[in-house]
Amino acid sequence: MARRDLPALLDVWNRTLPAAAGLLTKVSSVDDLLINTVRRVDCRHWFSGRLVLISDAAHAMAPNLGQGANSALVDTVILADQLRVTAEEAAQRYDRIRRPAVRRVQDVAGVLRSMCGLYSPLAHVRDAVLAAGTLVPQLGQTATRRALLPDVRAVRSATVFDQTSC
Repeated sequence: MARRDLPALLDVWNRTLPAAAGLLTKVSSVDDLLINTVRRVDCRHWFSGRLVLISDAAHAMAPNLGQGANSALVDTVILADQLRVTAEEAAQRYDRIRRPAVRRVQDVAGVLRSMCGLYSPLAHVRDAVLAAGTLVPQLGQTATRRALLPDVRAVRSATVFDQTSC
């Protein structure tokens, strides 16, 4: 990929996964393999009656924080915990509990996505700040813990789990 050598890439894939050979013949350039469009999803409603959306279906976000799978798991725990009442009431509670925490993560991921896309004289400032941040790893760890704290609290308070096993 780094060399943008499509014939070599196709050769490797054809040897590794022969079943894909037919599909790969339709690829005409390396750019056909790159999907860089990331769309944030902010559904107005995460439920309709007994139908409930979770994870990317309800709240897709930029992948910069690697929180998509985490959000899906927390969504599932919270929704399962709320099913002690009617399905409609559980869906409303799930939406009310999860939406604020998910929005914070989406916002941070969006900021990071914007920063990563800077191709201007400001890019060197961004790079210097991020490089300096690696000198003090605790800053990044603290920020990550703070961002994920609502998810941790929500899962720990869920009654679907035995609290001693968490």
